[in-house]
Amino acid sequence: MEKKIIAAIRRQGYKITPSRRLLVKTIVGSRQPLTPAEVYARAKPLDPGISPVTVYRTLELLMKLGFI
Repeated sequence: MEKKIIAAIRRQGYKITPSRRLLVKTIVGSRQPLTPAEVYARAKPLDPGISPVTVYRTLELLMKLGFI
């Protein structure tokens, strides 16, 4: 599923940044639905530079593409 989402993001002309890739991996790897705060809390230790804004923008993009 992760590769499918990454491919769809690319097809829409968006860049696949390391942070965006990490967020997709975090969401796909979860066994349960996550809140934006939970996504951020799981991603932050792996990418200390990630911000809540990045999380919200990525979630918004995934909603636009129909993945969430």
